[in-house]
Amino acid sequence: MESLPRPTSRIRLELDDPATNTQRLREAGPVAAVELAGLHLWAASGDEALRTVQGDTSGTFLRGAENWPALQRGEVDPAHPLVALVGDLRSLLALNGTDHERIRRLLRPAFTPAAVKHRRGQIEAVTDRLLEGMEAAGPRVDLLDFAWQLTVEVFLDLFGLGPEHAERLSDITTRAFALSDPGVHAEARAYIADLLDHTPPEAAGGDLLSLLAASHRAGDVSRADAVDTCYLLIVAGFDTTLGALLNAAQALATHPDQRDLVLTGQVGWSPAIEECLRRYSSVATLPICFTTREVELCGTELPAGAGVLLGISAAGLDPHRWNDPETFDVTRNPKGHLAFGHGPHLCLGAHLARLELETALSRLFARFPHLAVAGEVPPLPSFMIRRPASLPVDLTPGATRAA
Repeated sequence: MESLPRPTSRIRLELDDPATNTQRLREAGPVAAVELAGLHLWAASGDEALRTVQGDTSGTFLRGAENWPALQRGEVDPAHPLVALVGDLRSLLALNGTDHERIRRLLRPAFTPAAVKHRRGQIEAVTDRLLEGMEAAGPRVDLLDFAWQLTVEVFLDLFGLGPEHAERLSDITTRAFALSDPGVHAEARAYIADLLDHTPPEAAGGDLLSLLAASHRAGDVSRADAVDTCYLLIVAGFDTTLGALLNAAQALATHPDQRDLVLTGQVGWSPAIEECLRRYSSVATLPICFTTREVELCGTELPAGAGVLLGISAAGLDPHRWNDPETFDVTRNPKGHLAFGHGPHLCLGAHLARLELETALSRLFARFPHLAVAGEVPPLPSFMIRRPASLPVDLTPGATRAA
């Protein structure tokens, strides 16, 4: 191929600062050479570049540690937190081609629009109960408590688990996304394997745990695939939705002009939520694809064997894709944003996440239309997740409900 220039310097990414990473990637352009905790990698952080990598079906960009040449040659420390994350996990994030499609096909019935619609009543009831409790506890509360409780209750119901599992699963998710505790993966897999082993055959039904247990017993998936698929669903389905809800609530609370457009009916909740997802994606950066050959990506030459990070939140701020991308504008209706991914790896839970967001946000701001952020909002230290670690709000201005 024609020789193309390669960057002479690398952008440093932090393991605990997703907002800074997003800004650095946005400023670096659609494809950037990056350094993450000593690893020399690349990042696809423009809309077109990210869409190309995620949508690839040619085998040019593959997932899975077996496709990481530097790791296979012993040039990367196996104890590195990113290696521990992608390691030998056989989840949907690490599978390709027919293996990936086989697992998606198994799970797809639980996430169809019809299946998600069936959960609307439960989500509405949980939301209303939590808002009643929050109003009674006011006037100042941490919105993290509301978002966490709602997300975890929907999540546990989806998996057919009782409330006694809530704290454990939340802890696993937080530690996995922090990339600071490689031991969490083995702990999580042992915990999930035990859950699958103790799911009785007669319990096989609509919940995901029973579905995976029954599929394993029938020989449709291996034990490793069942465990790792469940692990991914736990990690990807909990903190991402929690973060999206907190980010959207903070955005609407701190942009009263935009909030009022929605509350007065000038803009619908659906397009407003899409703008929240574009501008304040809870997913900052995801690992990792590997090039199987030398390839040009948006004018940058990538060598064979390059590790490519997925700059989700930076792509939402791409000035070549969005006009005035830093501005939060609920009238934008940003169809085609990449907050839920693209192509074969499009998020299975996108319909469910959107339903949770629309239900929670519409009811939250109907009850507290002037809800205000009260104090400092500390960010969650993470590489992959971008959300507040807490979100203190004052409910007093919203004591009078919207008409």
